[in-house]
Order: sequence, then C-alpha cells, then structure tokens
Amino acid sequence: PELFNRLAKEGRDNGCEEIGIFSGSEPLTCSHLESYVSYCKSLGYKYIYISTNGSIGGEKRFEGLIDSGLSSIKFSVNGGTREAYKKVHGVDHYDRVIKNIRHVCDYRKANNIDLFVAISFVEVEGDNGNKGTYENLKKIFTGVVDEICEYKANNQSGQMNKLPLPPFKECD
Repeated sequence: PELFNRLAKEGRDNGCEEIGIFSGSEPLTCSHLESYVSYCKSLGYKYIYISTNGSIGGEKRFEGLIDSGLSSIKFSVNGGTREAYKKVHGVDHYDRVIKNIRHVCDYRKANNIDLFVAISFVEVEGDNGNKGTYENLKKIFTGVVDEICEYKANNQSGQMNKLPLPPFKECD
C-alpha cells in the first residue's frame, strides 16, 4: 500500500485528476482495493475507475468499492451467451458476471449513487469465438448500464500479426 499511496499522491500533486486502478490486470484480486479507492478520493481525484471481468467479486465486495468512492466500473464480458462466454473466457462464470453487473446497477440506483457502469465486448472469430452473441448481451443490458461497446479482436499489443491494428470506435 505504501508504494501505491506514494505514486497516487505524486500523480495528484502533479495535476492528475483521474486514476485507473490496476488497468490491464484484474483489480479484484487486490485485498487493498477499497482502501486505494478511498485514498484516491481523499486526495481529490475527480474520477476513479477500474475494469474487471466481474467474476471474482460478490455483492458485498462491489458495494464496498462503490461506497469507497469509485466513479466508474467497466465489466469485460466477452460472450453474450453462456456457451460463447465459456469458449472465450475458459470458465463458466457467465451467470455470476451477469448477476454482479445487475447488482451493481441496482445498488447504485437504490442508493442514488453517481457511478458510471459500462460493458466492453471483444468479438473473437473462429471455433473458440463469440461472433454473433453481442446483440444478446446488448439486449440484456440496454437501459441498465450506461454504455456497451463492441470491439473486434485486434493487434493492440503488436503480438498478433494476423489481426489488424485497432480502429477508433464510438460506443453505443
């Protein structure tokens, strides 16, 4: 926690107003996450966000994060059906993730909390893909979350030469 606190303070002291915690990895594996969010809030960060696959945390964990001052949470859900989700993610946590997203949205509404909730979906082609299932996910969550974005799998990291570079995309 000391390193995180020092870096967060240095960022804020140097004019940063937004902070993404654990971008690129699963933030809910961190037992200090709620305290990190609270600390960033106390420093005056205006926007504190995480991206998660949503399969680890339960209702109380998400409530704790929201109550700590989280501004935004994006769920990465790469399957619009249980079968497609399992193909892409390698595990069958589809119902758990859907339940967690619904709970987060219900909790913010019931408590009148200003929290931006989004879902990202990366379309993967081939036998282990999820092509054609985005519309189902969109049907489930339109009007429930604030934003749902679909992206085609791409060569974002430069390691997949057969895939194109990522294009800019507006979200729904």
